[in-house]
Amino acid sequence: VELNLSHNNLHQPPDLYGMPNLEVLILSNNKLSGSFQPLKAGVRIKQLDLAYNRYECTPSEVSHALDYLQNMKNLMSLRLYGNPFVACFQEYQVFVVKRLSSLTKLDDLKITRSMRRDISATTLATLEAYDDAFHKRKKAFNEKTSQHKEGASSFYPRMIQITKALEEILDDPNSLQGSVERILLEATTFTKFFASGKGDLEEIFWS
Repeated sequence: VELNLSHNNLHQPPDLYGMPNLEVLILSNNKLSGSFQPLKAGVRIKQLDLAYNRYECTPSEVSHALDYLQNMKNLMSLRLYGNPFVACFQEYQVFVVKRLSSLTKLDDLKITRSMRRDISATTLATLEAYDDAFHKRKKAFNEKTSQHKEGASSFYPRMIQITKALEEILDDPNSLQGSVERILLEATTFTKFFASGKGDLEEIFWS
């Protein structure tokens, strides 16, 4: 059973308690924010698309979100990119893969056995430990975006910084080489979209 509610200007997920057989839930390109708790009832969901919404999760809130998503024992595909928190917490992918053992695809990136093995072997601090760094990044990001509103070309250095930050978070940066390559591609796409004036900065950051 599939439910596609993308592009519906939703502010809250639908009530899933009346849909026990739901396996595919597409909620991308809405205005969802706040807690992931309404999603915990989707225990049979295999594919969940939350991309391009308005989730502004701190790392500790990401931890709570993963607690709810862990109820989805069959979850294989998850999309989270395009949400505001991603811009200031690029490392979320590592924690998602580590916590959700059933995933085979995250943000359209295939999770290989070697990638999962490398991430599982990586010692990470708790997500709560990243909150202070997240707030500092968010402040810096907001200052940069306010300084460079008039020109898309000035965002290229920021894209390079994002890629480097993701590489450095792991003991073995090569374990997420595919993800880094994808981010480079998305950064170029973002710059083109922003230059064309087609959307809000945060909404198209990971388009």
